[in-house]
Amino acid sequence: QVKVDLATTDVVSSPRLTGVWVITQGANAAPEIDKLTIGLPTVDVTAEPRDLEQRDAFKEKRKKRDSPAVRHLKWEASDPNDDKLSFRLALRGEGDAAWRDLSQRDLTANQLDWDTQDLPDGFYRLRLTVSDALSNAEGSELTGEQVTEVLLVDNTPPHVDMQVVAGADGTADVSGTIQDGPAA
Repeated sequence: QVKVDLATTDVVSSPRLTGVWVITQGANAAPEIDKLTIGLPTVDVTAEPRDLEQRDAFKEKRKKRDSPAVRHLKWEASDPNDDKLSFRLALRGEGDAAWRDLSQRDLTANQLDWDTQDLPDGFYRLRLTVSDALSNAEGSELTGEQVTEVLLVDNTPPHVDMQVVAGADGTADVSGTIQDGPAA
């Protein structure tokens, strides 16, 4: 509804309205997370070469690889209003009540290399929150979120206990146990 009061000081001509502009803003719709992928840890089972010249090159190449503690996180999100989006990542240990901020700031990229080296071994969940605050006034921004299934962080090498017993006939009996994971 529009109300217009027209007035003039000129008695010869009548006031006249030549145009009305109405600017509206459509309703904001919440952004959504379409996909969240957590890469597996990098595991290198390649044995070092026996040749000393090749061994040095092999060690240099291995240094350039990602640490086994790094997990590559990647996500896709959309917004019905085509708003600019930002993201926050949080982490919670299984059984913990509080979420800890993992990203330390809003992210505009859709990926992150997550170094788990300083985390104790155990089971965790990640929460990705998407916000359209970059395109909306304070108070009108909306968010969406996704919580992952439980994932295992296991940066402790396995514990290997081997026993070798030499037989009188020149043979050897080898036995042992290997323990890995948070219970090891």
